Parts: sequence; C-alpha cells; structure tokens
Amino acid sequence: MKEKTVIGLTRLLTLLIITSLVSLAWPSPGLGVSSKAGGTQAGQVPIIDNGKIPQPPDKKVRTIIFKEDLTIGVREGDENYMFGERVYFNVDDEGNIFVTDWDRKRIQKYGPDGKFLLSIGGEGQGPGEFKNVWEPEFDKDGNLYVVDISQKRISFFGRDGRYLRQTGFPQINVSSSIYINSRGRFLMAVDETKEEREGGMRWETIIGLYDNTFRPIEIFHREMHEMRAPGSREEDSIARALAASMSDTAFRPEPHYLLASNDEIYFGYSNAYEIKVYSPEGKPARAIRKDYKPVPVTAKDKERFEEYQRVEFLRFLPAQAEKVTEKALRLIQYPKFKPAYQGFALADDGWLFVIINSEGSERTVLDVFDGQGHYVSRTEAAIPSEGLRLKKGKAYAIATEDGYKSVKRFSYAVREN
Repeated sequence: MKEKTVIGLTRLLTLLIITSLVSLAWPSPGLGVSSKAGGTQAGQVPIIDNGKIPQPPDKKVRTIIFKEDLTIGVREGDENYMFGERVYFNVDDEGNIFVTDWDRKRIQKYGPDGKFLLSIGGEGQGPGEFKNVWEPEFDKDGNLYVVDISQKRISFFGRDGRYLRQTGFPQINVSSSIYINSRGRFLMAVDETKEEREGGMRWETIIGLYDNTFRPIEIFHREMHEMRAPGSREEDSIARALAASMSDTAFRPEPHYLLASNDEIYFGYSNAYEIKVYSPEGKPARAIRKDYKPVPVTAKDKERFEEYQRVEFLRFLPAQAEKVTEKALRLIQYPKFKPAYQGFALADDGWLFVIINSEGSERTVLDVFDGQGHYVSRTEAAIPSEGLRLKKGKAYAIATEDGYKSVKRFSYAVREN
C-alpha cells in the first residue's frame, strides 16, 4: 500500500487558492498558512521499541537489493505515454498499472509489460468524468475508484475501464484521497471550517475512520490551520505571504497514513519516529518506535524544494508575477533538520518500509521492519520514493528526471550479508 501524506494535499489546495487569487487580480491579497498539530497518544498498547542501535531479532544483517525492470513514460512521442506535472498510480493483483494524470484528468491503464491498454475518464462533470483526480485505489471487489475533491464524489470503475457508479459526500470537505476498507468504512482526512473572517480563515483537518454515511467512528489526528491575508497589495507583502505558505511546507512534520490489506490502519506524525497501528475498528493495537539521528536540510534539498514549488504551485501565477515569485522563493524559511521520516509503505508480507531520506529520484534511504515491527535493515538504494508502493516482490515509484514524470518498477530481494 502507498501511504497518504494528508497535510501535503491540504497545503497544496491552500497554495492553489493563493495563486488563484493572485492570478485573478494582480496584484491582490494572497494568503499565508500556519498550523498547530496534535494527535492521539499511544495508550496501554504493545510498543516495539527498536532503540538507538537496532538489531533484528535473529541478529542477521540484511540488505534490500533493488533492480529496475520497467519504465512507463516518455518525454515526447506517443501521448498515451506522456504525463503531466502531477501523477499518481496504483497496481492491481495482476501487475497492471493504473496511472492518474491530474493535469489531463484521466486514468491510463498499462499491462505488466508496460504496454498501454486503455484510457479512463476525462475532464468534465458527467458520470466518470473529473475536475480533480487523485490516487487510484481498489475496493474489496477489485474495482478501481478515485476521489474528485472538486465535485465531492468517489467514482468507481471496473478494471476494464467501465464506469460503475459514484458516491457523493456533499456535506463534508475531504482534503485527500480516501481508503475504503472491506467493511465499507472510509479512512480519510476531512476539513472543518472553524472561523471565516475578512482576509483569512481557520480550519481543522481531522484524520479518522468514518462509517458509510461519513460519520466519524474513531479520530487519529487533528491539526489546525490558518490562512492570513498580507498586510497590503504591495509586491513585498504578497511575496511574504507566499513565502510564509511555502515555509510552512518546507521539510516540516506531516501526518501519514495507510490501510493494510487486513484493514489495519498505520498512522504516524513525523515529528517523532513512531508509527501507530490500529485495528480495523480503529482501536490502538501497537506502536513501532526507533531512535534516529536527525538528517540536515542541505542546499541541494532547498533547490529541489524550490523547483517543486515552481512546478506545483507557482506556475499558476500570471506571467507578470515573476518578480514576486523570485522574492517569495528567497524569503522561504527552512528548518535545520528534516522530519523523522518522509513517509512509509507496506509490502504484501507485512514488512514496513519507512522512507528516512530521499534525494530526488536518485537515492533513497529506507528503514525496514518485519510484520511485528521489529527492525530488519537500513537500505540505501538508487530508487525514487515518490508514491512508493510494494506489490508481489516489486517496488513502484514516480521518478522525475529533467522535469518529466515516469512510473518505474523495480524487482527487489533480501540479501543476508
């Protein structure tokens, strides 16, 4: 399973609001974001504490070896293999790869050999059409579904691309994609507005398990946000507001969660090296911990972050906003260290892969834990980490090379040293 970085999507939408306002009336007030987080504390549940110098229970030293065996995506040529700026994907039990292209509002299906098979959906408001399209997921029957936040609905398709049905959620504001467990319950993040006022607003993002009518069953995390307007319409004021928003996303702790195949819920807030596991009913089951040495934020990290902002958000600003864009990038405030981890993914056998550090698509450092949460290995590999998924002995991730997106597949094996 691929984990979801919820606040990343919340902040994405916030920055889109900012850039949209600036685009509509240049110059015009932008908005800044600040947040304060809190979460459910681990109760009297088993804690697997792996310590400062972790050792596998059997004391064997292992390394995970990755080898690339497939790339889907080209820079030019066949449009069926060309992707936009924002891409998500998933893999079914047969090895077919489904890629959602946010820019083109479509889902592309590829066979295990990487051959294009069919296209699903397109931009529009009708059944099976999208205004926004996030990560593709599969329900208990193997049907494909995607969330459209703008149209407040979940669209379901057969794996042959046939439109099946949709489920609406008009009374709530979902701030990310959604997991649906085998009982039809939803694991997701919801935004609740707390206060609206001239020049800004406050809202709370709530991550929890919800029933089939979208009522909360259990809550795992709450996080407050605030959008603030700049003090004036001057370029410097707008630049400071944009910089404040980007600073709030720059290597800051975020919540991450995923749903395991047995309906267990994995949740972590990366201000500490702890991942909590909840039962299918949302009750605390165990916690996985490990001491860690903080990873510094490097100059190269800052360059990558700024390029990401240009591609993901600042591209929505009008051409005449170039000057304020450059000012905003110079004003970004970075922390000294990165969060405890950058995300995690689960393999079919229950092993947990925690992303400790990633340097673009060139290098990723992973901690690996067994199904009980005991440390197995630290592995450094030449693989990307974006969208990391593990399925039937294969690892999949999104690579960005010279600004172009592709989905890569790697075979992997455990080697005992």
